[in-house]
Amino acid sequence: MLEKKKIPAHRRFGLGLLQILLVLTAFFLVRRCVLLIDGNRGIPEATLESSYRMGFEAGKRQAETGLFAEEPPVTAELLKLRYREGFKKGYDAAGEVPP
Repeated sequence: MLEKKKIPAHRRFGLGLLQILLVLTAFFLVRRCVLLIDGNRGIPEATLESSYRMGFEAGKRQAETGLFAEEPPVTAELLKLRYREGFKKGYDAAGEVPP
């Protein structure tokens, strides 16, 4: 007859701990996604364009002078993304030689 072997206590403890860690990781991942989507909703196009222009000017200024510009304190991830995108384009545009 087949005997049902009991799992050792240290393995049961490890499996329980693993389950808790997986649930917490999934919870925080979903929470972050929801906050990103909710935080970026309703941002006007003019604000996005303004953030891009500020980044472009900061990148251009840094490329020309070599001084580091601090990123403005923004909580919306989409505004940070537009600022950084503008910064990169401005930094690259400053190094180009006009035709």
